[in-house]
Amino acid sequence: MPMQGHFTETLARHIALTKSVAIAPAARQASARILADSVGVTVGGARSDLAEPLSRYLAPHWGKGSCRVLGSRQRTTPEMAALANGAFGAALDFDDVFSSMPAHPSVLVLAVALACAGERRVSGADLMDAHVIGLEVGDRMGKLLTLQHYNQGFHATGTLGIFSAVAALARLQRLTPKQVQTALGLACSMASGLQCNFGTMAKPLLSGLAARSAVQAVRLAVCGLSAADDAIEGKAGFLAAFGSAEHGPDRLDNWGRSWAICEPGVSLRKFACYNANQRGMQAILELRALLDFDATTLDRLACRMPLGGMQGAIHPIPTTGLQAKFSLQYALAAGVLDGRFGLDTFSDAAVSRPEIASLLQRIDAHESEACRGDDPDFEKRTPGARGFVEVQAWTRDGRSASVRVDIPPGHPRRPLNWDELRDKFIDCARHGGVTSDKAATVFARLQDLENCADLEAALAPLQPDE
Repeated sequence: MPMQGHFTETLARHIALTKSVAIAPAARQASARILADSVGVTVGGARSDLAEPLSRYLAPHWGKGSCRVLGSRQRTTPEMAALANGAFGAALDFDDVFSSMPAHPSVLVLAVALACAGERRVSGADLMDAHVIGLEVGDRMGKLLTLQHYNQGFHATGTLGIFSAVAALARLQRLTPKQVQTALGLACSMASGLQCNFGTMAKPLLSGLAARSAVQAVRLAVCGLSAADDAIEGKAGFLAAFGSAEHGPDRLDNWGRSWAICEPGVSLRKFACYNANQRGMQAILELRALLDFDATTLDRLACRMPLGGMQGAIHPIPTTGLQAKFSLQYALAAGVLDGRFGLDTFSDAAVSRPEIASLLQRIDAHESEACRGDDPDFEKRTPGARGFVEVQAWTRDGRSASVRVDIPPGHPRRPLNWDELRDKFIDCARHGGVTSDKAATVFARLQDLENCADLEAALAPLQPDE
């Protein structure tokens, strides 16, 4: 169905001209929580498997600019800082989940904000405005492309998240509507990302590339480079190339009546892996409490997922920690063996344990029509949000129990509280080589992000001691 109107132009005007007073207090409160979480996972990602090869690539650029790379003592150019921070933010697969895209846009927003903060002062209030607007743009693009975009194999963090990042940076740098329109047009030719790279370093790198491209698009637009005025909706434009035969709603006249950061809201993951695995993992912890089993007393386990629920769980028998993040079977086995999930759950050493190999033979994970539930919008929901997940365990002494999980921990309807977020933040910071004391100091500042005068100064302690 052809798209009508001037979508790119209208979207650009909303990005540039929406006044801060129009952003509801609830949206700002949600932003503070998400951004605090995003900072933590980015610091943790600076000591991930990705860090060494990416640092080697970036080595010629260290010291060439003033922009901070979180979790390190390095500074570099805006583009390279955005690449590093965006990639590190996604490296643990612990970043936010915005189901209406579906993607993980907040670490991209943080990455471009840090690129900006290296050259001019960015306040907490400025960042929150940019974040709310950026996620609103991502929500509109997600609804426009529909879930079919994801089902075609695109990884929307790269294909749609770039628009969130462009919008956020355009706000921070106070671009004119025409400059924003051009930056959006340039972003249309920079968007990329495929799901085939799940379980490899290319997956988190995609977030860095999207953030870097957003910085480039904005800077090129400011420099006067041109792009198509209707790059999103026009003939042979973004929607035509990346969308399907039927696009979603393209109305922008209801902009600002509500904010997507509040409804449908953003999930903050409890476990550092693929989002659709989270419900099964929560069920394992509850089952262990019910039956008090372990790897030696469990006879077998069955996990029933909704149709499409295993779409991204593409490594049933993983051989690396990265693959394990996209393995439902491994996540269940690790929960049985350890009774907990931590960042160390997804290390190469943890995956190679002989007890895991034994457990994988006793675990059956499959999709089932019975897990559809009664949701009329089932087909429109993402793999981690549709239907329900049910896990059943049988012990060697003949006992059995099952647990059903409808809403994953960290979902907007089952949110992590500030204490849980603080624990996650400090855990990520320690993983990134930052002491608990430094992490706690910064987390307290982020809880009061609205009154933070200088983002760069607030985050300064987040660097390793050595």
